[in-house]
Amino acid sequence: MSATGMDSRGIGAIERSVRVRPRGTGRSLFALLACLSACVEANTIPPVTLLSLTIDPHSVSLDALGDTARFTATVRDQHGQKIVGGTTEWISSDPAVATVNGSGLVRATGNGTAMITATSDSATGTAMVAVAQVAASVTVTPGNVQFASLGRSAQLTGTVHDANGHALAGAGVTWSASDTSVATVDASGLVRPVANGRATIHGMSGGLIGSSTVIVEQVAAAVELSSPGDSILVTDSIRLRARAFDADEFAIPDARIHWESSNPEVARVSEDGYVTGVNLGTAEITASLGEASASVALVVVPYPENLVLKVLYDATNGDLWQDNTNWLTEEPVALWAGIRLNEEGRVNHIVLPGNGLIGTIPPQIQHLEDLESLHLGENDLEGPLPIEVTRLSRLKSLDLNYTGISGKLPPEIGDLSELVALSLFGNELTGEIPPEIGKLTNLEYLDLCHNRLRGPIPPEIGNLRELKYLMMCGVDGAPETGNRLSGEIPPEIGNLTELRRLDLGANRLEGPVPSTIGNLTKLDSLELYSNLLTSVPPEIGNLHNIRSIFMWGNRLTGPIPTTIGNLAKLRNLNLGIGFTSGNNLMTGPIPPEIGRLANLEELDLGGNRFTGSIPASIGDLRRLRKLELGTNHLSGPIPSSIGNLTRLERFAACPDSLQGPIPPEFGKLTRLRELHLCRNRLTGPVPAELGDLARLQQLNLWSNLLTGELPMTFVSLENLQEINFVNNDGLCAPRTREFEAWLDGLRRWFGEYCMEGSAAGDAGDSRVTRNVGGEQGALCWVTVTS
Repeated sequence: MSATGMDSRGIGAIERSVRVRPRGTGRSLFALLACLSACVEANTIPPVTLLSLTIDPHSVSLDALGDTARFTATVRDQHGQKIVGGTTEWISSDPAVATVNGSGLVRATGNGTAMITATSDSATGTAMVAVAQVAASVTVTPGNVQFASLGRSAQLTGTVHDANGHALAGAGVTWSASDTSVATVDASGLVRPVANGRATIHGMSGGLIGSSTVIVEQVAAAVELSSPGDSILVTDSIRLRARAFDADEFAIPDARIHWESSNPEVARVSEDGYVTGVNLGTAEITASLGEASASVALVVVPYPENLVLKVLYDATNGDLWQDNTNWLTEEPVALWAGIRLNEEGRVNHIVLPGNGLIGTIPPQIQHLEDLESLHLGENDLEGPLPIEVTRLSRLKSLDLNYTGISGKLPPEIGDLSELVALSLFGNELTGEIPPEIGKLTNLEYLDLCHNRLRGPIPPEIGNLRELKYLMMCGVDGAPETGNRLSGEIPPEIGNLTELRRLDLGANRLEGPVPSTIGNLTKLDSLELYSNLLTSVPPEIGNLHNIRSIFMWGNRLTGPIPTTIGNLAKLRNLNLGIGFTSGNNLMTGPIPPEIGRLANLEELDLGGNRFTGSIPASIGDLRRLRKLELGTNHLSGPIPSSIGNLTRLERFAACPDSLQGPIPPEFGKLTRLRELHLCRNRLTGPVPAELGDLARLQQLNLWSNLLTGELPMTFVSLENLQEINFVNNDGLCAPRTREFEAWLDGLRRWFGEYCMEGSAAGDAGDSRVTRNVGGEQGALCWVTVTS
């Protein structure tokens, strides 16, 4: 650059250059400045020679297209001083590899090398740029592929990119699939579906991986439907099978076929393709998947009755029946054991009780549409009562006693509108009695005893106005194994005015007996024993036809209604002690009106809290065979009218507080087998008339105030097995050979001999020994029957 070409900036630049590299002392510096100033003034600045231009850095390597680097050019004069502010030109030898702008910024544009040249006036410098793309990522396109059928394919492309996303020309990609059971890929990136599912296709270069998601979801283009036939028996089931295919006719595995019936009231179809005939007619069954579908028409036809009987035979092990005469033979069905036909030749009675049936009642039983009687009691039939039985709309009598059927009584039982008799005694039925039972308005006989039913008696039972027999009893000896109905007896029970027998015993019924019980004027037997009932209404006196009242083992309180005397036909009245349920707690005197029960045969008032004396009217019960008055608080004498009870076989008033002598009128009771008078306050001698009781087997006189010797007439009691006369006021056995021999012949006795030579009744010194069966010194315990 010539000096004349410089402007003031050049001077400044030179000045700055000089300042960068000062030389010499301060004096020489001032001299130099003076010289320069003079030159300027004279316009005679000496020329500066540019010796060199250097580029920094000398070389650059770039590994991604688009990457940049900056070169810096440094210009120096002949003195090695930097010259700044000049113009520098930059040139690339190969712009396809790298470009450079006016400020020395280099940008990679392609793989290779290029020389970068910088020129400032006559000075030139060079630097090298090397571009070699380095793989930074792999991209697979398309990134998602979806197949709707298995016969298709898709081409994937794998591209290797540098860090700036520029493709590396010629870079190779290898392919793999994450799940070859769903899709495969070949070396060129061609993907083929194999099965429904999801897989990832990987494109790899070096350690770099790109991926594409492949989803295989076959779409149904057609459905193929097959049926074992074009008809189905009513209530039978057949299975239809359907297959779905995609557009390339590949089967779709595990296809979720949707099933539909055009007429479910004729034939219904399950989600698995099982078709059940419901009623006669025709229905179209359609199998569909998406937009594809196929259909088949099915005709529901009647079930032949002989086929129903064959199914029954097979379901209950007919080969093992006690009587299977002519079953499954060519003989007419009317000659098959237990089968009866109506005038139209259709089965209307199946009567096979106690015949060794083992198994279950098949649902096909419902096709015997004319069936009126189904009697299969005392067989071994397991499982619940089939709901199909409740569809026998003409059924009049159903007897499944002691068959072992279990489960709940279905509410559909109320659909048997023609039913007259329902007997389910002795099974394993559980749950509550359904209120729908009140729909059986023609029912005359209902027996649900000895099951495991719980809950209340539904008030709808009052709708059964034709009912004559109602039994819902539990098991008195083992209450937990039977029914345990609870709550109060519904007053609607009084609507059953045709009722002859009512048995609700051995349950957990509570509260008062409803007064509406008095409406049951045709009742023959009332059995409410072993419950938690608390009172007897006076309306019980309205039951003019009643023969038996069993109410032992409740929690009855209060007196016996005097209206009891109205029950002229009564034969059994039991208000006594329960087996497992405890005692009643009735109070007051025994009403004399009880003497009006002229037909009474058994009277049990034991285990209550009755007071007062035994009414003389008791002697009017001339048909009485059993009289239980023990475990009460009765007092006073035993009435002599007791001698009128000539049919009496058992008399028990032990313990009570009876007083006075033993009436000799007992000697008239020639049928008496048991006489229990223990634990009272009876006095005086034992009457000799007791020796006339030729049938007597048990005599209990212990714990009274009796005196004297046992009468010698006792030796005539040839049937006596037990006698107990201890704990009296001197009562003893006479010490004679005849009497001793008689005592020795008894099975058991407990008492004392009188002392030899003592006067009768002298008990003070007569207690010599106790004999049992003739063995000296043995102690005899007598079992007292209450």
